Amino acid sequence: MITAKFFGAVFLVTGGYLGGRACRAEYRTRLKTIRTLITSLARIRAEITLRLTPLPELITSECAFTDGRVQAFYREVSRLYDEDGSFQASWDDAIDRLRTSAEERGILSSLGTVLGRYDAHAQEEALRYAEDSLARCAEAAENDLKLRGMLMSRLLPGIALAAAILLW
Repeated sequence: MITAKFFGAVFLVTGGYLGGRACRAEYRTRLKTIRTLITSLARIRAEITLRLTPLPELITSECAFTDGRVQAFYREVSRLYDEDGSFQASWDDAIDRLRTSAEERGILSSLGTVLGRYDAHAQEEALRYAEDSLARCAEAAENDLKLRGMLMSRLLPGIALAAAILLW
């Protein structure tokens, strides 16, 4: 009987620990995604303003320069654009799959209404605005990682340990 209780307690504490780590990893991934988006949008802005590269070609080339969720986002935009031919619809559909906060999706959605529709100067301004807005989101995400990530990585194992003690 003591052996079963011991293993139950170990499983509870281990589950709490792993849950806390998974929560903190999600905060890290969100921060990395935002930073990658900022870098990518800066590259797109430079290409649009300096070389006047067509947007579909830019989106395809960004797949090679990004990774993780952002790379999947650009691949999805490219795939949907090839199927549909509408950049705005492809951009909006891919944003839904990016798994970011509502604020970040709103920033990207408003950017998508400008990209490919207006002149290079208007696109450059929209990209700068999106970069600045995402930079503020990155600061908030960094604070979330420091505060909430740390809290969850310590709170969940503590709750699991308390539950194991109570059930003992």
